[in-house]
Amino acid sequence: MIKRNGLVILSVLVLTFFVVLAVGSGTEEEDVGRGENGEVATTEESEDKYTINETFTINGLDISIGDIEVRSDRILVGMTLNNETEDNMGLYPDQGNAVMGNMILSSNMFMSEGDLGGDIYAGTEKSGVIVFTAPEDREIPDEDEITLKLGDVRRGDIGDMDSTREEIDLTIPLK
Repeated sequence: MIKRNGLVILSVLVLTFFVVLAVGSGTEEEDVGRGENGEVATTEESEDKYTINETFTINGLDISIGDIEVRSDRILVGMTLNNETEDNMGLYPDQGNAVMGNMILSSNMFMSEGDLGGDIYAGTEKSGVIVFTAPEDREIPDEDEITLKLGDVRRGDIGDMDSTREEIDLTIPLK
């Protein structure tokens, strides 16, 4: 019994050590705006940061792009999704792509921040920062615009025969 209690205490201490180590591993941070509501997400030191603050309406869903930060190996896009309709909507922008020049960058849902994917119920909003990563050993080209291909906005419930879909394909000037 004593041996078992000692093993449990040791396991808890080791787990606590790893949790403290993971939480305390921060770096210098800078803000990436998410859009209209003024919330920000923290990121590491910036290379090129562009304040967009523009709202696009796709299939009734308002998509506010806040800041776009371009680094040598990734792009961070801060956004807010606002559903002011009476319908439920669905969207998975954290599974989309960004295009810079001749390079396609895939989103990395594990590096992204916030909860942008999934259902967006009537009268609600979600915000976060999507991270798009460059292919290994390649740098993102310096371009004057970015194209965001974030999938379809589904309006209506899953399985609803009357639901509609509209693709998000936004080209945003950066300079």
